Amino acid sequence: MIEVLLAILTITLFLTGTLQLIAINTFYKMKNKQEAQASFWIQEDLEEVRSLAADTDTELTASCYPTRKEETYAYALQSAIENRDTNADKPLPGSSPKALLVSNTTQSPNAKMYRMVREYSINFDNDSSTIDQPTVLKINYKVEDINASSSSRSRNQDINRDPIIATQYAEVIPNGSFKCN
Repeated sequence: MIEVLLAILTITLFLTGTLQLIAINTFYKMKNKQEAQASFWIQEDLEEVRSLAADTDTELTASCYPTRKEETYAYALQSAIENRDTNADKPLPGSSPKALLVSNTTQSPNAKMYRMVREYSINFDNDSSTIDQPTVLKINYKVEDINASSSSRSRNQDINRDPIIATQYAEVIPNGSFKCN
């Protein structure tokens, strides 16, 4: 009788451990897939931004010797990006929210929507005679859950405890700035 109880206990412990590993594996597979999709979304947008930087050689109105931040090629590229986001004909890929981890055939009513945020920075010092890279537009990308920031409850029940799914940093130089050298 004791041998049978020990066998049942051993099998129970083995099954419990195995089921926990399966659950953890599923969790990480979903999280990794979501991060990969978010990274692809960032890459897609970044390629469009680089294409815009390459095509704006003649379109950008900027100065080779700027005295204000608004006269730099980086600022002109940032303005072109923001104008393209609001253009209804062909906005950039990251302009509108997307549902990640949702099949292409059916949209679940519980689909989580994510948005991509671009944060720009331009190194420009009005006080010094030297200008630190006014042609480089620095972009920090973030893909975040739209609803997680508004509710801590949804943040705790999501597979991601953090509302930010993916981040990436990029520097883009408009082609028009190369004529200044």
